[in-house]
Formats: sequence, C-alpha cells, structure tokens
Amino acid sequence: MNELQTEGQRLSSGIVDQLAERVRSGQYPVGSFFPSERELCEEFGVGRPSVREALVALQRVGLAELSPRQRPRVAKPTPGKILRELSGAARYILNQPEGFAHFEQVRSFIEVSLARYAANHATNAQIARLGYWLERNQRTIGQEREFVETDVAFHRALAETVGNPIIMAMHDAFVEWLITQRPEIVDVEDRNRQSCEDHKAIFDSVLRRDPEGAAAAMQRHMDNAYALYMADMHASMLR
Repeated sequence: MNELQTEGQRLSSGIVDQLAERVRSGQYPVGSFFPSERELCEEFGVGRPSVREALVALQRVGLAELSPRQRPRVAKPTPGKILRELSGAARYILNQPEGFAHFEQVRSFIEVSLARYAANHATNAQIARLGYWLERNQRTIGQEREFVETDVAFHRALAETVGNPIIMAMHDAFVEWLITQRPEIVDVEDRNRQSCEDHKAIFDSVLRRDPEGAAAAMQRHMDNAYALYMADMHASMLR
C-alpha cells in the first residue's frame, strides 16, 4: 500500500473492500439500504469520516447511491454510471493542451471499428434504422441544433449494431464530453452538407456489406470533423 496514504485512507479502503464483497455476494441486495453510519462506525471501529469516505468510494464504482438525509442504498453498477463518475476527470483532461485531440483519437478508433462491424454484422433492421437517421440528418441541414441531434443519432445507431452496453455507454459519454468542447461553428450549412456526405458514404458502404470501405469512410469523416474543429478553434481565437 502507498506509504503516503493516511491512516484514515487505509481504514476507509478496508471498509470499501468489505462492503463491496458483501454487495457482490448478495449479503446486501441491490436496492436495500446499507447499515447506518453509526452501525458501520461501531462495526469497523472507525469515525464517521472514514465511513463516509468509504461510501463515497463505493458510489464512484457504482455500488452505492447517496442521497441527502437518507441512508445510502445498494446499487447495481452499470457502464453508464461508472462513466458518469468519470465526467469530472474527463472534462479536466479535455481542458489540457492536446486533451481534445487525445479524446478524438480514441473516439476515431471506436467509430472506425463500429463502421467496420456494422458492415459485417448489422441486421437489415439495423441498416434500415441507420438509413432513417441519415435521411433525418439530411432534412435538418442548416438547422444547427436539430442537425447535431440527428448527427448523434446516426452515430448511435451504428453503435447499437454491436449490442454491447459498455460500447453504448462509452459512445454516449464521449459525445457528451466532446460536444461541450466544440466552439461556435461558422458556415453551418456548408459544414452540415459535408458531414451528411460523409454519413452517406458510411451508410452506402454498410449497405454494400463493405467493411473496409465503411471503415475508410468513417476515418475520412473523423479526419474531416477534427480538421473543421481546429479551424473553428483558430477562428474563435482570432475573434
């Protein structure tokens, strides 16, 4: 254990391990209340700060729900809950030099893989859903808020083809984190048209069951989006 840890941190870490094991074993069922702070203090022989620190740590890993004036409740961890707990750290990293570029690189790896997977494995119904959002996206060119919503829905439909809740949670988290970082867009209609053309190229490759073509089309889309982001950032700094 790290020598720099305080005695309180070591105590709370031990409490976390024991309470987490009780949740995993079913001793504390999901939806039930944890013992009161007083009971936990007595059981573990610690003060309230150590117990509260342990409960907050359990919340960070999705095993506890903390509410004001109510005993903590046992929770079931989900990918979405865990990633939401990382939002603060993600936004801190995004505000660092190269932070946005690093996140976009990771997103690009994910999106290219999703496009390739969809071309190989998407069902006819999933391809139809992708086409539906492409059409909606095309109809909203020049309407920035609506265009962003249908743009996100198109990419989410690609992610849904995998049927993996972790991938869905990652997709939603990345969209939330990155959209908040985007500067004001200039030439909205031209940008929208370019994005739609990229989306159609991706869709056409998925429809043809061409995984490498879909992956290449998505990579071009990601590269175009990042280049436009950098241009907008530069323009916003000059204004």
